[in-house]
Amino acid sequence: MKINKESFLKVLNTVAPALSEKAMIEGTDRFIFTGNKIVTYNDRICIFVPFKFDWKCSLPAKELKGIISAIKEDEIDFDLVDGKMTMNTAGTESVLSVFESDDVLKMVDSLNLKSIKNNWKELPGGFSQGANLCMFSVSRDVSSKYLSSLFFQDNKIVSSDDIRVSSYEMDGEVKDPFLLPYYIVPDLLKFDFVKYFLGESWVYFSTEEGLLFCCRRVIADYPEMDKFFNIKGKRVRLPKDLKQLVDGISTIAEGDFEVDQKIKVIIGNEKIKCKAEKSIAKIKQGMDIKYRGKEFSFFINPTFFSQILEKSTIMTVS
Repeated sequence: MKINKESFLKVLNTVAPALSEKAMIEGTDRFIFTGNKIVTYNDRICIFVPFKFDWKCSLPAKELKGIISAIKEDEIDFDLVDGKMTMNTAGTESVLSVFESDDVLKMVDSLNLKSIKNNWKELPGGFSQGANLCMFSVSRDVSSKYLSSLFFQDNKIVSSDDIRVSSYEMDGEVKDPFLLPYYIVPDLLKFDFVKYFLGESWVYFSTEEGLLFCCRRVIADYPEMDKFFNIKGKRVRLPKDLKQLVDGISTIAEGDFEVDQKIKVIIGNEKIKCKAEKSIAKIKQGMDIKYRGKEFSFFINPTFFSQILEKSTIMTVS
């Protein structure tokens, strides 16, 4: 069987996020070939990609990718000889042991994909963009299940690390609410999904081309966050160069650790001023702003403020 090197590597890299280097479950460090798909599974994620292969087997991922990457020719001749996979070209002869992955296949079968064949739901527009934008305020502390997850309910995506809260409105609604752990989202956003199915323990996503991405959902209650966004007041547009100013003075902000640092922001008299100081230095810089209301001030972490300004420069003053 002849296979194009670059297209094969592309498929292997596509399913690689669901590999496990530690292989706590035997076979989770291998590419599984079913004859018409390549499958990877690591107990958090399972990925299926359509791919025709003449044999049903599993091959060790690290070694397979290493061999394919080392080959210089465009086309590779695969063959199964005496229980081993040979991969040969004019300039390369290679052999790789073939394995069975019964334990992993049992896990994959437990996903019961056939039962959801006709139960897919259309994924709302803005799903990927919203998930990406909400990632910056999600907690990385997995001991707090809901704070380290993105929450999808109705037409909203919500995230919070107990310091910041983000909310994004999608173009449509999800049928039932669910939580996705933050560490799955970057891999999820690599693909253009068009439909999804919510299972009891897993969420399933599918592309138009038939790629399936399955990930474990977080089972937890999510607190009500709408109260933080029901604010009435005057909308103020912050200067587009304010982020650069904040980044510049952040080195002077007091705090032993980045998360502990703070700067003072003062708004009034058509000026916005940012002040940072520590025991050996201080700095205050200002910019023009179209705001003529009562002067007010607040303290904020400069890193958080910079991240907010990267997403939006519209502020509501209540």
